[in-house]
Amino acid sequence: MEELEETQLAETGELSWTRLMDDCLVAARERLNVSEEQVRAACAAVPMNRAVIAALKQLAALEYVDMHILSDANTVYISEILASNGMGNVFDGVHTNPAAFDSTGALRVSPYSTHDHGCHLCPKNLCKGLIIERLLFASAYSRVVYVGDGSNDFCPSCRTGPWDVVLARESYPTNRKARLLMKARNAEAEIVSAKDG
Repeated sequence: MEELEETQLAETGELSWTRLMDDCLVAARERLNVSEEQVRAACAAVPMNRAVIAALKQLAALEYVDMHILSDANTVYISEILASNGMGNVFDGVHTNPAAFDSTGALRVSPYSTHDHGCHLCPKNLCKGLIIERLLFASAYSRVVYVGDGSNDFCPSCRTGPWDVVLARESYPTNRKARLLMKARNAEAEIVSAKDG
């Protein structure tokens, strides 16, 4: 990975998470002969908390609830994980980096956004805050409940209002503190620390 990072820095002068992941996935195919089936199987093996799955399915059954995924992962990872957990039709939208397998069998990942979104809080490929704004303008939501754990969840958390709720992971199973909770203390929404799930 360090070799790929150095190559990317030499070519572009900066590191892009999406490009680095694309380079790593191509290298996994070329150097390790990782197949499409192996990538899909690895995604399907990602564990999800059963209580979270049940709660999401209950929420999806409510007519007045819309649920969207905003992620810096990619469409293949997310669709495989959701499908393997019986949640292929639970979400109303998935907003992430597009991905597809190419003719060699390598998973290729492209940036969600290819233009400058102008947000200094977010990576160049994806501003979750702009996605939240688009969703808010498209529908008359009375309340937003935003669930996040990373520093890239800070921007959308800042775009919530005083009637909204941000559920921020407190720490990871390794006891490493989650960055969103540390940053989100300044957001207008009510901040709820989530310890499990």
